[in-house]
Amino acid sequence: IILSETGISNSFPLIIALFAIAALIILKSIHQSSIRYQASQLYPIAFFCIYLSIGWLCMELHKPKTLDNSDLNKETFFVADIKSVRHRNITTEMKTICRLDNKHIPLIVTLQGNDYNIKTGDRIACYSSINEFHSSNVPESFDYKRFMENNGFKYQTYVKKSFYSIIGHNDDIHSKSTELKTSLISKIRQTGLNHSSANFIIALLTGDDDYISPTDRESFSKSGLAHILAVSGLHIGIIGLIIAFLFKPLDFIGLKKLRLGIS
Repeated sequence: IILSETGISNSFPLIIALFAIAALIILKSIHQSSIRYQASQLYPIAFFCIYLSIGWLCMELHKPKTLDNSDLNKETFFVADIKSVRHRNITTEMKTICRLDNKHIPLIVTLQGNDYNIKTGDRIACYSSINEFHSSNVPESFDYKRFMENNGFKYQTYVKKSFYSIIGHNDDIHSKSTELKTSLISKIRQTGLNHSSANFIIALLTGDDDYISPTDRESFSKSGLAHILAVSGLHIGIIGLIIAFLFKPLDFIGLKKLRLGIS
């Protein structure tokens, strides 16, 4: 993150990765044991450079694209493909890819009210103004703008009722799974439970802890139960063991390394 903010050329991390890979190839080609032993200390440095360049490239690719100032803060028509839907208490928040001026811009779209007809994979046409995220001017306050940019979003818009319409849908695995999740959320919302209880149940059943309020999150933290709201190393370890067990037959045909690699 720090290096991606320096403004250095995007090709620089790729150059680092190529040099590190070349160094690994050279180290592997050394046959003299004494030299090879001394050079083995360079392996961690080479791998570190590779990991560093991968992280750097990911940050560069993840940076949100920008719009011209003439496209901001004015009412305009645009089309957006919905990537995820979240129903707040009185609004529907969506992560979308907006199509505007031949650009594909990540955009947070907030709809007035809860519209449970909208699903992941839908394409909507909207009439609204697109604005940049802003941070508070209060010293030492949370930099919300930087936070959203690091998550890939630089712009947002608020769309009133009847100022949008669904114009298409794209079915894929992601949209199908998210559609199932949205259906579950809507059923929980319709049970009549208060918002706090409903949000807590949604977080437990879907694994999305964004629904947990800051107050509830603090209560769990103080009581030592915060691990309930997070995917821990133990959970990942259990999944790895299950995968290793399922691929155990590979050991009998001499593919133990492949099984370990997969798990």
